[in-house]
Amino acid sequence: MRPVVRSTSNKTDKLKRKSETTHFPLDYSKQYMGDSLFSAGFPGKVLESPLYDNSKEYFYPEMVNGVHYNISRINTYAPLYGYSQDYIMKRLDSLFYENIPGKILKQKEISSQGVPGYDILSITRRGDYQRYQIYVTPLEVIIIKMGGTGDFVKTESDRFFNTFSFNTKKPAGWRTLNSRKGGFTIKMPVDLKISNDYIDHAGGSELFQGMDLSDSSYYFVMKAVLHDFYYIEEDSFELNYLSKLLRDELNMQKISDSLFSIDGHPAIHSVSTRDSSRFLHTRIIIKGADYYLLG
Repeated sequence: MRPVVRSTSNKTDKLKRKSETTHFPLDYSKQYMGDSLFSAGFPGKVLESPLYDNSKEYFYPEMVNGVHYNISRINTYAPLYGYSQDYIMKRLDSLFYENIPGKILKQKEISSQGVPGYDILSITRRGDYQRYQIYVTPLEVIIIKMGGTGDFVKTESDRFFNTFSFNTKKPAGWRTLNSRKGGFTIKMPVDLKISNDYIDHAGGSELFQGMDLSDSSYYFVMKAVLHDFYYIEEDSFELNYLSKLLRDELNMQKISDSLFSIDGHPAIHSVSTRDSSRFLHTRIIIKGADYYLLG
């Protein structure tokens, strides 16, 4: 048995370089993400994946031109901490140097239907271009990324980013939202700046957020499944402890706590404040292994 040694020539090298640099423009189909807060165009069916902290990611690997499309939605819970969109924008700006791969070639502030953001173009050490558009809503940071080999992103990214738009046709006012796994319904205000409703398929947690922009009030419902195999506590102790942990996390002072029951399930209603001008009303309910936090 003898090995076959392949030989190359200038012609084969030219054909290889030609095939690697040949681009095939593809059509984009409009797709709405999750709660229909926004839409974007992709060459194929976009995939959805949960992330940490009730956030999520949409992605599409485009193999024809070696391009990948990503949209990440990261919850900031800014109203709970008293953070404005301008504050989040400045914090993001301070992180770009360390967190954008390669060299930043262009960075400018943009706005889409009143939602502020950044447009960033960078190049990696290999010479591959990446482009980002990052938007800051009152409830989350939306990171849109297009990356690929060579200069394809530099020349074609406008087509992709021009397909992104926030959905201005969402019904304003209050409407009923249903748990996707069943078990509860909730009425909340919804408009352009409602955040995502989310299910952690592994743990069974859910999150709904909404804002009433007429008075800047913020509403949320969180559900978590917690199995207390390692300790047994009285419900009243656990409810008071959870309420205290939440206040400590948000650096708020207690105004009142009151224990009661909802449909036979133990609950606590708490009122807290940070500066006597903004108030947080929360309600924690325990139903077996299901824990609900309303705010």
